[in-house]
Amino acid sequence: MPKYLTYEYRIYPNKKQKELILLTFKMCRYMYNTLLREKADIFSQFVNYSNICIKKNENLDENKFSKTHKLTKMSILKKKDERYSKVDSLALCAELNHLNRAFENFYSGRSKFPKYKKRKDRNTYTTSNVNENIRIDRKNKIRLPKLGYVKAKLHRELPKYSMIKRAIVKEDKTGKYYVSLVLEIYEEKCIIKKIINKKIVGLDFKVGKICVTSDREDPDFDRPYKLALSKLKFLEKKLGIKEKFSKNYWKLIFRIRILHQKVARRRKDFLHKLSRKLIKNYDYIGLENISMKEIANRLSTGINVYETAFSKFVEMLKYKKENSVVLVDKWFPSSKLCSNCNNKKKRLKLEQRVYKCSKCGLVIDRDINAAINIKNEVVRLLKNKF
Repeated sequence: MPKYLTYEYRIYPNKKQKELILLTFKMCRYMYNTLLREKADIFSQFVNYSNICIKKNENLDENKFSKTHKLTKMSILKKKDERYSKVDSLALCAELNHLNRAFENFYSGRSKFPKYKKRKDRNTYTTSNVNENIRIDRKNKIRLPKLGYVKAKLHRELPKYSMIKRAIVKEDKTGKYYVSLVLEIYEEKCIIKKIINKKIVGLDFKVGKICVTSDREDPDFDRPYKLALSKLKFLEKKLGIKEKFSKNYWKLIFRIRILHQKVARRRKDFLHKLSRKLIKNYDYIGLENISMKEIANRLSTGINVYETAFSKFVEMLKYKKENSVVLVDKWFPSSKLCSNCNNKKKRLKLEQRVYKCSKCGLVIDRDINAAINIKNEVVRLLKNKF
C-alpha cells in the first residue's frame, strides 16, 4: 500500500506569477460559490418536490428529478467569463471535487450544509500532476501549471521512491506564498529490525514544558506566546482606538499578524530541533496516545496545554521517522505504576508531583516515573511484535 507525505516549501513568484496566482484564487472562489448557489437551489427544489409527493402519496422519482435539474457545465462557465480560461483548469476541477465532497459529507450526516467562500478566508487552490506538469528539475525552482518555473526555497530533498500527486498553493495573512507537494511513496523509508541493543526512550507530556524523557531530560521550552502576550495586548488595545478600516488600522493588523507568525515560527523551530535530536539519538520513541482537548478541559489550562503544540510535535516525529514512534494506549496507568516494582496505586491526585511507592519506598518525580513506565511498556510491545 502506498503512503502519502506532504512537503511544504516557500515560493517567491514574480509580479506576473503573483497576478496569476491571485486570479486563480479569485476564480476558484467565484466558481465554488456559483455552483454552490445552484446546488442549494436544486436541493431546496428537491425538498419541496419530496414534500409534495408525501402529501399526495406519490412515488418519488429521483432519476427524473436529477435529469431535469443539472449543474452548469464548466465549458458554459468559461464562455460566460473569459477569466476562467486564463487560470489552471485542474485547479477549477479540484474546486468542483471539493464542493461534491462537501455535499457528500452533508448528505451522509458528517457535516453541516456547505458555506460560501469569503474573501477573508484563506487563499488556496489545489492542482493535480498530469504528464509531469509539477516537477523539480531545476536548482531552487518548482514547475507549476500555468505559472511555469517559480523560485522556491528547497530546504529538503524529495524521497527517492516518490511521485508528486498534487500541489496546494496558498497565501498566508502576511502576503507570503507557499506550495505543499503531496507525495505518494511506494517503498518504506526504513525496515523495522529486531530490538537487540536498540536505544529506546519514553516521553511523558508535561504542561508548559512539552515533555520529560525517561533519561531524566527536561527540554527547556521558552513559551513564545507567553513572552509575546504583553506586546500583543498592547497592540490590540491600540487597535481598539483606531478608526475601523483606516490606513493605521490595517498597519496595526499587519503588525499583529507578523507577531503571531513570529510566535508560531519560534515554536515550530524549537519542535523541529527537539524532534530531530530525539530521532538522531534513539532508535525507538515511546509516547502516550493522548488527546490535548481532553487534557485542556480537565486541567482548565487551555493556553498552557495548547501553547506546547504537543500534537504537532508527535506529527513531526512520525513523518521524520515513522517506524521508530510507538504509541502507548491512553488508558495505560503510566503515572500510577511504580517504575521499580510495578506496584499500582489506586489513587493519585494531580497535586502530588512526587511519586512515593508504599511497597519498595521509591521516591521519584511523577513525570519521570511516568516516562520510565512508558519506555518499559514500549519494550514489552516490541517484544510481543517480534
